[in-house]
Amino acid sequence: MIIVFKDCGYFNYYHWLIYMLANLRFYDNSISPVIIYAPLPDYDSFQQQSLKFIFPNAKIINSRYHNPNSDIIWRVPECQDGNWRGAGVDPEYYRFLRNNLMDYSEKTDGMEYIYISRKLNSQSPGHPNIEARHIRNEDDMMQYLEPLGFKKVLVENMSLAKQMGLFKFAKIVISPHGAALVNACFCTQNTHIIEVTPEPCNWEQFSHICEIFNIPYTRFNDVYNWDGEYNMHINIPKIVNLVTKLISN
Repeated sequence: MIIVFKDCGYFNYYHWLIYMLANLRFYDNSISPVIIYAPLPDYDSFQQQSLKFIFPNAKIINSRYHNPNSDIIWRVPECQDGNWRGAGVDPEYYRFLRNNLMDYSEKTDGMEYIYISRKLNSQSPGHPNIEARHIRNEDDMMQYLEPLGFKKVLVENMSLAKQMGLFKFAKIVISPHGAALVNACFCTQNTHIIEVTPEPCNWEQFSHICEIFNIPYTRFNDVYNWDGEYNMHINIPKIVNLVTKLISN
C-alpha cells in the first residue's frame, strides 16, 4: 500500500500534527504501508520523524520531487473538524497523536520548569517572516524565573522526541500561545500548562487538549501593550507570584 499526503501548506508544527498526521487515524493499520509520499522539508524535520515513529518500516519519499505511480494508493483525508483557532477539533485527533507518539518521548534532565520562547518563530516555515506573540520583556521576566529553576527553551532547535519529552516530564510550562503547546497531548497530570495570551484572544485549542487529558491549565492574560500580531509585555510580578504558588504546592 502507498500512503499519499496532499500538499495543503500545513508545515507549522501544530498544523502538521493535527491537520495532516492525525488523519492517519482513518488508515487501516492492519495493512503495513510500503511507501509514504508527503510534502517534506529537505532536512530531517519533525514531519519525517513523526512518520518514522508511526511507520518505522515504510520508505518515505518527498512528494515535492516525486509523484506516486501506482493505483494501490490510500490518500490521507483533510481534517474538516471545526476551526483551528477554536476548540472544534475532534478529540480523537489528539488521542491518536498521544497513543502513537508519546512512547517515543525523550527526557531531558534539568527541565522541570520551562519557558517556551518564540524568538525563532519568524523562521518557521509555517509563518515565514512574521514575528507573532512574543513576550517583549521576556529577558526581564527570566531574571525572576531563573532563580526559581526555570529554563528558556527554543523548541525550533529540538527534535520531535525531545519536544514531546520536554512537556511529558515538565512540572510547569509557561508559553505564549503557539504551536509548541500542541505538545500538551504528551503531558501527564504532573504538568501544569500556563498559556500567555492577550485577553481579547479566544483561542481554545490548547485548553481543549488539557481538558481532554486532565492536564492542569491556566490562561494568563495579565499582559499589556500588545500589537496587531499580539506581541506583548507581561505583568512580571503576577506571573512570578503564580508560579511561586504552583511550586510551593
